Amino acid sequence: MMNGALSSYLKGIDERCNHIVNITIREMANENNVDEELKRTDQLKWVGLMNNFKNDAEEIVFNEIIYV
Repeated sequence: MMNGALSSYLKGIDERCNHIVNITIREMANENNVDEELKRTDQLKWVGLMNNFKNDAEEIVFNEIIYV
């Protein structure tokens, strides 16, 4: 802890998890045809779907990386 090893390790885990969450959200949006057109025509639906994708992606990452 004194030499910063823990801090750099945790920063690396955080960056990896955020990267995986972002990729997973993008994949979920593509699979469900959630695109800029939907964002333009029905913003509330788009926001709701994207929030659901984010929650699902975070749960996946927590279960596969954080809680193991």
